[in-house]
Amino acid sequence: MTTTMQPQPSIPQGFGGDRQLKKDILLVCQADHDNVFTAIDELASREAEWEPMLGALLPDANRHTRLRQEAQELCTRFPIGSDRPLLFGVLVGVKDIIHVAGMKTRAGSRLPPELLEGEEAEVVAKLREAGALILGKVQCTEFAFFTPAATQNPTAVGHTPGGSSSGSAAAVAAGLCRLALGTQTTGSISRPAAYCGVVGYKPSYGRIPLTGSVPACKPTDHMGFLASDMEILEAACASCLSNWKHAVERGHKIPGNGDGGTGVLAVLQDGDGDREMGERSNAEGAVVGKMAVPAQCAPSYGKRRLCVPLGPLMELCEADVLASFEDTLQQLSQLGWVIVRLTAFDDLDMIRESHRRLMRFEFLETHEAWITEFGHLYNLELLSFIRSGSEVTEAEAIRVREAFKELRHHIRDFMYEHDVHAWITPGATSAPPAGLGSTGNPFMPVIWSVAGLPSVTLPSVFLPMPDSMECSNSSSAGVLPMAITLAGRWGEDEEILLLAKEIEKALDVPAPKRMSSWLRKIAT
Repeated sequence: MTTTMQPQPSIPQGFGGDRQLKKDILLVCQADHDNVFTAIDELASREAEWEPMLGALLPDANRHTRLRQEAQELCTRFPIGSDRPLLFGVLVGVKDIIHVAGMKTRAGSRLPPELLEGEEAEVVAKLREAGALILGKVQCTEFAFFTPAATQNPTAVGHTPGGSSSGSAAAVAAGLCRLALGTQTTGSISRPAAYCGVVGYKPSYGRIPLTGSVPACKPTDHMGFLASDMEILEAACASCLSNWKHAVERGHKIPGNGDGGTGVLAVLQDGDGDREMGERSNAEGAVVGKMAVPAQCAPSYGKRRLCVPLGPLMELCEADVLASFEDTLQQLSQLGWVIVRLTAFDDLDMIRESHRRLMRFEFLETHEAWITEFGHLYNLELLSFIRSGSEVTEAEAIRVREAFKELRHHIRDFMYEHDVHAWITPGATSAPPAGLGSTGNPFMPVIWSVAGLPSVTLPSVFLPMPDSMECSNSSSAGVLPMAITLAGRWGEDEEILLLAKEIEKALDVPAPKRMSSWLRKIAT
């Protein structure tokens, strides 16, 4: 990738000011939550139906009493007719490596929770301020590593929900909550979202503070969301992202309004504050699928260029995923998006290995004192991984961290050079694998994780489950979710969220029927 500095592109207008955002979002978020007590009672009914077979929620005997009490306090603060916050009455699950006041953190492990306790995460406090009700802790893999949790996939029953944010995705997919906090170091939000058929969002590195969580690999850890749809995700991001700016406030121009799409934003700075984002060029890439469409069929903000990164990253994908992905690209092309295919990330193997070595170093830094006394309580594979961190020097770890920051710059410059607005890839390398023995291949979104770029994973289609995969004790047919992931430049979360919202609307993927009866049968 080149490092040529390019002019900053204009960005579509879409998110209005705070007043308009509330007007739009509250209609969606509060439609089923004006009576939050009814919502809590419905939760109790769903929980009785799904748990403990699903295994998404950590046990909480006081859950419903607590939620009703908190709901009463919320309604007292914001009576009907008042200016209610964006997430008023919305139930939110919290991944069990994130601290919540009054709830123990176990991080999917057998360690004494007293070792892991800490102050409530800043993002949890912001969710509360926005009117959300904390449903409780949701399951995750042990210390957000690869050892599977006992969580089932409510969409592709009998298949893994992915990891490490397995409980977050499963809880949203099952309708236990519309929103859940997750974390991602490699693929721990994107993959569960893809496997369970929900929306997954990983922000730019630093847009959601990591305070109040048990770290995995601090330089590539991200807190993000699993959501039922883009509307609820938009409300969560507006409430929780640092320095959230609406498009109007950022001076965005709509491409094609007489400026050739070259309007310029106020200059932003990247996460390290050491470079300014440059200007964009008009360089052309190899365009596939460009076609003339009526104006009313095109995206509302003009034709946007989505880049498929040809090479090692796409070569990770299985044939059925690639076939589904091509179908989705054809849909988007017909609706006016421009699909660009360019070779990128030839050094993927080196990036993956460097990340793994950095993870070893960071895991050991966090766990060294704990494994001395409690090593016998760790999964053996994880314990071996942590101990191997002694093979990585601090100097090497520093070099890798700096290389990943530089990768962020290279990707930005490459996108400007080729006039690319976002990357588009499959959401995962495969459909959710059968069984619970593995959480699946985590590496599809690894580039966006190590470079700290914002990404959104969306369901693209739900395919009928092949007969050979169906459960013999059920007459119901299952579905296999397929997904896409969109990734943008660092700091431009608002823009990638807007793009994802437009694509979600364009694809109009119907939600599948979640088969609780089948889940109950295979669980017993």
